[in-house]
Amino acid sequence: MSKADVVESDIVDSITAKLLLQLPPPLAASACVLLAIHGQVDAVIEAMERMAQSAKRRALLLLGVYFLADRDCHAANRLLVLLGSSHPARRLLALEDEEQLPKIALDDLGHIRIRKEVQRWLYEKIAID
Repeated sequence: MSKADVVESDIVDSITAKLLLQLPPPLAASACVLLAIHGQVDAVIEAMERMAQSAKRRALLLLGVYFLADRDCHAANRLLVLLGSSHPARRLLALEDEEQLPKIALDDLGHIRIRKEVQRWLYEKIAID
């Protein structure tokens, strides 16, 4: 459902930062992608700003950024700034064709279960070795 062409607005509107912080990791990651693809850009920005402040769920910011970029690259790049200037994940949207972020890009972005879910969604963009 996260990548569905059409999603009921009531469903997308119910995805908030509070919900993303409470859902089990697999559901939180899917809901984050759903919000980033189908949600109002302002709602995505608000939720991702909150994820950037979460010690346990910060990796969800990468999902929000990556899937928002197709709709609003400028907003997605502004969100990446929340990682800090030296963070390796800041290059997520600037990667060349088959280039990947280093595995350590996720190391400080929250709980291991959240990081594993983000890795699954971004498997082509983040090295596993």
